[in-house]
Amino acid sequence: MARPRKSEIQIQDHMLKDLLSALCINMKVIREKRNMTQQDLAYKSKLSLSTITAIEQRSLQNLNLSTLTAICKALRISPTVLLNKKLKNI
Repeated sequence: MARPRKSEIQIQDHMLKDLLSALCINMKVIREKRNMTQQDLAYKSKLSLSTITAIEQRSLQNLNLSTLTAICKALRISPTVLLNKKLKNI
């Protein structure tokens, strides 16, 4: 299998950064529309407050699927909504 070109890697990296940025922004917007504090979301998602804070501040290094799923369940949304770059009315 051929290795991806440098330009392909840069595009993939840019796409992942865009998705992570959308997730961070959307999570905070949706949480606030639901009148939830970060502590509320941490409790409902069974994640630590520091994890929720790190995501919203865009300082989390790794975000795994179980974390994403827990956040979506706590906010009662699908991952598609959370990762949407153009968040619509929820």
